[in-house]
Amino acid sequence: MSQEREPGNDTPGAPSDVLVVGAGSAGCLIAERLSRDPARRVTVLEAGSRRPPWMARIPAAFPSLLGGRTDWSFVSEPQAGLDGRRDRWPRGRVVGGSSAINAMIYARGHPRDYDAWANDGVEGWGAAEIWPRFRELEDHALGPSDRHGSGGPVRVEALRDPNPLIDAFVAAGEALGWPADPDVGSSAAGPGDGLGFGPLHVTQRRGARHSAADAFLADAAGRPNLRLVDGAWVHRLELRGDRAVGAVGERHGRRTVWSAGEVVLCAGAVQSPAILQRSGIGPATMLERAGVRVRHDLPGVGANLWDHLAVPWVARVDAARTLDGADTLWNLLRWLVVRRGPLSSNVAEAAAFVRSDGTRSGPADLQLHFGPAFFVRHGELRRRTPHLTIGPTLLTPTSRGSVTIRSGAADVPPRIDSRALQDSSDVARLVAGLELARELIAASPLARYVRHEVDLDAAAGGGSPPVGAAPDLEARVRGWAQTLYHPAGTCALGRPDDPAAVVGPDLRVRGLHGLRVVDASILTHPIRGNTNAPTMAVAAHAADRMLGDGRRDAADAAPPAPGREQERA
Repeated sequence: MSQEREPGNDTPGAPSDVLVVGAGSAGCLIAERLSRDPARRVTVLEAGSRRPPWMARIPAAFPSLLGGRTDWSFVSEPQAGLDGRRDRWPRGRVVGGSSAINAMIYARGHPRDYDAWANDGVEGWGAAEIWPRFRELEDHALGPSDRHGSGGPVRVEALRDPNPLIDAFVAAGEALGWPADPDVGSSAAGPGDGLGFGPLHVTQRRGARHSAADAFLADAAGRPNLRLVDGAWVHRLELRGDRAVGAVGERHGRRTVWSAGEVVLCAGAVQSPAILQRSGIGPATMLERAGVRVRHDLPGVGANLWDHLAVPWVARVDAARTLDGADTLWNLLRWLVVRRGPLSSNVAEAAAFVRSDGTRSGPADLQLHFGPAFFVRHGELRRRTPHLTIGPTLLTPTSRGSVTIRSGAADVPPRIDSRALQDSSDVARLVAGLELARELIAASPLARYVRHEVDLDAAAGGGSPPVGAAPDLEARVRGWAQTLYHPAGTCALGRPDDPAAVVGPDLRVRGLHGLRVVDASILTHPIRGNTNAPTMAVAAHAADRMLGDGRRDAADAAPPAPGREQERA
C-alpha cells in the first residue's frame, strides 16, 4: 500500500499496491492491465507532463519535439567509432514516453528475435508466447486476419496521404530483385522471412499520433484504483533489506517519498538502469566509484546496451511534392480540418528489410528507412528544396555498450557509452547498406526523379554539391551514423541462474523482492525492426504474468515503510 501527499494538500493520495515508474509505452500498458483488477490500486509516476504540446499530435512535426521540454535530451559519450562525435539520444519525458515524440512506425521484428530468449533457456519467453500479443494489441485498419488484430487498444493505420515517391522506392527495390510487400513491417513470419520493400504502417488514428497514453490510459483514466502522478521525478528506489518498498524523488521541486507493496520500473533503457544504480543496485565497483552505497551487487545493470544505428544517404530530387518546405499555413489548416496532407506523414514513410550480403533468404540484418525529405542529424539540418533520404539501419549490431551513473545525484545525466561501431562487421554492413542505397537511386524508377546525390559534409557547411564518383562510404558511416532511437538491453532478461541477467522470467530483479523491470531495457537481443511495438508486446506478456502472480504477490507483499507516506520538504 502507498500514500503520497501532494504539495499544498493535506489529504493523502489513495493508497497503492503497485508503483509504476515511468508512463511510456510499457508503463502505460502495465498500469492499464494491472488496474483492471479493482482490488489492485496502481499509481503511475511520470517525470514529464500529462499534457504533451499540441504539435505532438501532428505526425510530421516530430523532429521539432526532439530537444524540447518533452525530451530528456541525453547525449552520448564521445564515440571513437563515430570519429569522436557525441550523439544526441532523444527519449520521451512526457506521459506516453517516447511513443509521444517518435516517428510512429509500427513494426514487429522477427520471430527469431523472441525465440532467442527461448534458446537461452528463459522459460515462457519465445515467439510462441510473444507473437500473438501483436494481434491482441492491435486495432488495425486492415481489419482482423491471421496476421492482424482488430478491436485492440493500439490503433495502426496506413498513412493517409503517402508521398508518390514511395511507389518509386518500392519499384526501385523490385528492379533490383527484391519483393514488394504492402505490409512489410508485419511480414517477418511469412514467406521470405519478411524481406522486401513496402510502405510502413503507423500508430495513428485518422492522421494524428496515437501514443501509448492514448491507447492505454485514456479509457482507464476514470478508474478509481488508477492514479497518474505527473511531474514526479524518481531519483532512486526505497529499499528495506532485500525488498523494494517505494521510490524517492521530487515533485514540484519538493522531495517526495512514495511507498508501495511492489515497484515496477518502466523508465526505459537509459533511466531504468540509472535508477537502479542510484539505488545501490548494480556492479559494485562502478557504484563505489560513483560514491553510491552498494545495496545489491548485480553486474548486468547498465551493461549489454545495444542500439540501431542509421546512416543517411540523401539525394536532391525533382518532384512535385516532398516534405521539405511543407510546413506552410495551408498544410497546417488542411491537417487541422481534415487530418490530411503532408503533415500527416511520419517522415519515414516506407522501409526495406534486406540482407547485407544480398541473399534473399533468412531474416534481415538491415532496414532501409525511406523518407521524402532531407532528414539528417535528427532533423537539425534542413532544406526547403525537394530531397529524399534513404537511411540504412543496422538491425543486428555486434557492438555493445553501457549506461552508468556518474554520481548518486539524479540531476547528473548518466554516462551513455554506446561503443558504436566498435566491431568492424557493423561498419561493413552499414557500408553495404549505403551501396544498396546508391543502387536504388540509380535504378530507373527513382533515377528519373534524382538530380544528384548530396555531399553531407559540404551540406553541413551550407552547400550541396554532388558527391564524387567514388565517395568514401566508411567515412560516411563514421561521420554521419546516428541513433535511430532504439536503445535497449540494459536490464537484460535471462535465466534465473544467468549472472549477466538483471531480471528473470517473472521480470523480478534477481536477488530482490518487490521489484520488477518492464520496458525496452529487458530486450536482451536486438530486434530486427523498430522497437515501440515489440516493447508493448513484451509488456503485455509481462502484465499477464504479473496478474497470474497476483495472489502470491498479495500474500508476500510487505506493508509500507512506517512514516514514509508523506511528502518531505
